[in-house]
Amino acid sequence: MSVNQALSNVSAPIVTTPINNIVVRANAAHTTLNLINYFDDPYTTGLVANFQLSNTSIGNGGINVVLFDQNGLGAPKTVQNFQNYVNSGSYSNTIIHRSAPEFVIQGGGFTVNNLRVGIVPSNAPVENEFSTRRSNVRGTIAMAKLGNNPNSATNQWFFNLNDNSSNLNNQNGGFTVFGQAISNNDLGTIDAIASIPTYDGTQVNPAFTDLPLIVENPAQPVVNQDDNFIRYSNITISQRDELNFTILGNSKPDLVTPTINGNQLLLNYFPNQSGTTDISIRATNLLGEFVDSRFSVTVLPSANSKDFNNDGKTDILLTNPSQGWNTAWLMDSTNYVGFSNIFGSPGYKPVAT
Repeated sequence: MSVNQALSNVSAPIVTTPINNIVVRANAAHTTLNLINYFDDPYTTGLVANFQLSNTSIGNGGINVVLFDQNGLGAPKTVQNFQNYVNSGSYSNTIIHRSAPEFVIQGGGFTVNNLRVGIVPSNAPVENEFSTRRSNVRGTIAMAKLGNNPNSATNQWFFNLNDNSSNLNNQNGGFTVFGQAISNNDLGTIDAIASIPTYDGTQVNPAFTDLPLIVENPAQPVVNQDDNFIRYSNITISQRDELNFTILGNSKPDLVTPTINGNQLLLNYFPNQSGTTDISIRATNLLGEFVDSRFSVTVLPSANSKDFNNDGKTDILLTNPSQGWNTAWLMDSTNYVGFSNIFGSPGYKPVAT
């Protein structure tokens, strides 16, 4: 299952403001557009958490998760709560202490260091931010909490191994999803952890009913090193671009050259050329979902200025000798002076603004 299929309930990026069609004259300077002003991923600002395993041979050695921190459709309070634990170093050496087959793998509450089991100190509970727009489907990360207490989440989180929405969306106020594994490689690491055998570790801690362990002899498990546990050496958060932009099409490449540098779209115009081109832009989010937008760029032929209709306003005479025509435009470039006022052709009258 692809990441996009896994999280089908989270929408693709959106066009917040359509790009207006652009009109310039021949030999104009380049045009620059900041594409962030036109597109958005309404769930994230581009925060990505990296769950780095101590034992890098498990799956791909780590899990990258895009965090849904944006106001509106995201869970900003929950992400901030998670980030507080990350920033304080509380998640260093944390373990997966629960692995429920075909359901979840859970961590964030306990550490192991030199075979000593510790408890992650908890901060004040965070307000529940469950939304059906962020459902408990495969590959999502959500906050664990106490039974019958929707606002009790503190430090523990879990990854959904399957679509658990019918269960976890409908109990205890719904479990707040605050992120999603980015790629199939990340899902593969989650699955690799879930495939590790579990043991009853309640003699160490009552919460360790389904404790995943890597041991030499599963029939007689012996724990003699930290890497017997599924342990994260560290969890960090970094900032990435929430959207990646690409040019899908340019119908007249000999008129305009569009290029993208980061979030900036640069339009360079070929000298002494005129015409219209359609340009298509794609915005892709960190989960690989995308939205497309199209706009036109019109390059008007070379122009001369004069008050052709004697209205006290400067008009623009567009000339295209190769096509054998001249047209006068008023200053706002939306109304034109009839041909009769310039060349004596019948049937046209001046247009005033």
